[in-house]
Amino acid sequence: MSMKVRALLSFGVVLSAMWLSSCGHYVCHTTLGSSTCTPSGGGLSSGGGGGTTPDAFLFVADAGGIQGLDVNTSAGTITNIPNPVTGIANVFNYWMVIAQGKYMYVGYPSIGLIYGYTIGADGSMSSISGNPFNVPYMITSTIGGSQAIITNPAGTLLFVLEPSANALYVYSIGTGGGLTQVGSVVFLPFEPFNLATDGLGKYLYVSNSVGGSTNAIAAYAIGSDGTLTTVPNSPFVSNGVNLNYALAQMQGDSSGKYMIGTTSSITASDPHLYVLGIQSDGEIIPVTGSPFPTTFSPSFVAVQPSTGGTLVYSITVDSLAVGGQVEGYQLSPSTGTLTAISGSPFPVTGDYGQFDQAGTFFFVRDLFNKDLSGYSVGTSGVLGQSAAQVGWGPGSWAPVDIP
Repeated sequence: MSMKVRALLSFGVVLSAMWLSSCGHYVCHTTLGSSTCTPSGGGLSSGGGGGTTPDAFLFVADAGGIQGLDVNTSAGTITNIPNPVTGIANVFNYWMVIAQGKYMYVGYPSIGLIYGYTIGADGSMSSISGNPFNVPYMITSTIGGSQAIITNPAGTLLFVLEPSANALYVYSIGTGGGLTQVGSVVFLPFEPFNLATDGLGKYLYVSNSVGGSTNAIAAYAIGSDGTLTTVPNSPFVSNGVNLNYALAQMQGDSSGKYMIGTTSSITASDPHLYVLGIQSDGEIIPVTGSPFPTTFSPSFVAVQPSTGGTLVYSITVDSLAVGGQVEGYQLSPSTGTLTAISGSPFPVTGDYGQFDQAGTFFFVRDLFNKDLSGYSVGTSGVLGQSAAQVGWGPGSWAPVDIP
């Protein structure tokens, strides 16, 4: 079997794949201020966990399996949780998503499978009934972007793109984490690239792909049962001058009022962040002042997911192998304007970042330096010294709050 892969993949996928043959996904336990990584030739590290209560879990996956880690900011460590999941086919994965803070789904497109696990209170993983879940349409499809698989904020629905067929699949997440397809396949008006929901889970937004770039966003109202209804005037199309709808990647803020995104990628530069206001019917229009200038061209944007969260971080990728600077902004709850945080751009480099579900920590991966660091964001959002750090190689990953 073969899989078609678009020439321009999401930056996270491209950069991760570059390290697949060079270093295991993490191979060392490093403490505050250290980032040394000793390549292990792939596979899982066998170290034990820490002895004090962690602040969060971190789960990472590569071609050898899935490992849980404890993040302990007081000790400044990220250490292994015993008993990683092994035995998964020796293929590369592209997405890891967390639902309800207790269910993990990892996509393996080349074999058409999504693996699902329940996360225990101690960070242990157990297979969800029905695991793995068959998604054969992935095998012959293009990959899509870093958000080609997402959940709604409540973690009750899983959305999966099939870019080659211009299609979207919706699954309900049942008690125990099992997946059940909702209705029929939804066919989109273009080849899709990335997904995003508003912060309240009322609307789903899909960016397109045209020759490796984006110029339109389709919008859907999400029904209580997961069915999708097209939003008025969707899709929203950029005209080549107004680029507000040319968002290659985007995320909604926690209030459900705004969508924040970037038009940049590893091959296209645009030193701006865009903010779209979400109307009562799901339509999206630029807020006053959008786009907002950035120092660098952001390839990825992360928005604080917690209730009342206003922090926005952008990360620039300088090239296929070099992570760029992390910039920080405060989002105005009333106007949607973005204001740079004092000290931004920060002395932090990376190529991809994620908040934990509570919006307390921001994790930044830097494939060039082969490390992943966790930062406590506080109320100011200033990123300085990392709270914990670990050596890093390829694979998808996601932080999870302690239940």
